[in-house]
Amino acid sequence: MTNVTTTKFNSLPNKGRIAKFVLLCMMILPSSFKTEAQQINVETILEKEGFTCRDIAFSLTSLIPVHHRDNQPDTLLSMLLFWQETCGAPEPMVRFRIIYQIESNTFSDQWYPDNIISLLLDYQEMVTNNDNQPYYLDYFLNEYIPIHPKYNEFSSNLAAFLLRYTDLSPIESFFLEFYSHDFDAAYKRLQDGDLEGSRLDSIYRIQQQQIEDVRQKEVTAKRRHIGGYLGIWRPNGNLSVLGNHAQIGLFSGYTRNRGVLNFNLTFGFINTPEEYYVVVDNALYSSNYFLSVHGGVDAGFELIKTHDAALITTIGLGFEGFDAFTPDEQETYGLSKILGTPNLNMGVELRIKTGDFGFFGIQSKYHVVGYRNKGGTDLSGNVLSIGIVVGFMN
Repeated sequence: MTNVTTTKFNSLPNKGRIAKFVLLCMMILPSSFKTEAQQINVETILEKEGFTCRDIAFSLTSLIPVHHRDNQPDTLLSMLLFWQETCGAPEPMVRFRIIYQIESNTFSDQWYPDNIISLLLDYQEMVTNNDNQPYYLDYFLNEYIPIHPKYNEFSSNLAAFLLRYTDLSPIESFFLEFYSHDFDAAYKRLQDGDLEGSRLDSIYRIQQQQIEDVRQKEVTAKRRHIGGYLGIWRPNGNLSVLGNHAQIGLFSGYTRNRGVLNFNLTFGFINTPEEYYVVVDNALYSSNYFLSVHGGVDAGFELIKTHDAALITTIGLGFEGFDAFTPDEQETYGLSKILGTPNLNMGVELRIKTGDFGFFGIQSKYHVVGYRNKGGTDLSGNVLSIGIVVGFMN
């Protein structure tokens, strides 16, 4: 929800406009109890006088506390009916009508609108994240509408006062706890099933099931991904004579049911810090040239998964190798020596979502290799690779 602190107050009705609206209400409200022939066309009057739901919201939230204090139930009910019929079911109207029904012992579990959960969440966010400012989110206008600055305090104080009643039903206690800002207690009732049998419980359970269905669909859906890798290749044992090398690569694959499959192609470069020796046609040559290629496939599982991150364990098979001679040496002297090996690797990757489609992560793998260099430098040993991945999924 957007913070509403920057909303301008110059849209509030001025005193003259409020007074005019009050006079209009005095004419309209009694019409609710007249015969059909005597009814007043409210829409025509509002349109003619230029009154909008913004005017109605501010004016009625200033009038309701006054008429409640003066114990005028007919006027209050007429105001609520007028507000509902003219502007739908705005949150401040729904809030007071529920509280007032509980106070007057006329609460109906069938009255509140189907979007009651959304209205409750909007009110909670305005209270907790926007300092209880005097606004509400209007779904028809898709904007924040100002109400009287004292209205929220009035409704929360009234709800807190009514909590002292000892004959409240669980659903009545829920609404009074919620509107008195004891959100944790209210949600505990709802989540623990205390409201079972109520319409609110049915709405809540249906929404929770829909959320779970969407989550399960996301989990079981096949999502393709593609990305790049940048890291370092670090050999151990006798293979360490080749030194560390930068790596860059590409990968693609998909995830499904928390399973992960990747196809990858990686290149390693930077010449070796020490010379190594190879045999070509029974002659021994020295070199420090290094350009490697690795291609393979990894299968993995999202061991830990949240909405924004996943810890993935992998096991992979591939083949890698490097040429001991530069392209110029190959062309000039006809020398060629490719050293290769199968590659069995095990790894772990922490992948974090960025937005709806992007992700980045940190990846580490241990590679079991078996380089053989008959007659040349002993290249026995294995490899550790560490790097970062960046990619996109759909």
